[in-house]
Amino acid sequence: MESVGLDIRAERTHEKVQNESRSVSDWTIERSEGKKKSKKEVEE
Repeated sequence: MESVGLDIRAERTHEKVQNESRSVSDWTIERSEGKKKSKKEVEE
């Protein structure tokens, strides 16, 4: 029974890490897109 509880806890931790890394990658994409937009505005 104890090992099952540890598995569930490990799965929750894994999901949390995936969500955090996903939000970081989203933020990185938004930042790189923002840089592209600002470069276009400067060129025009």
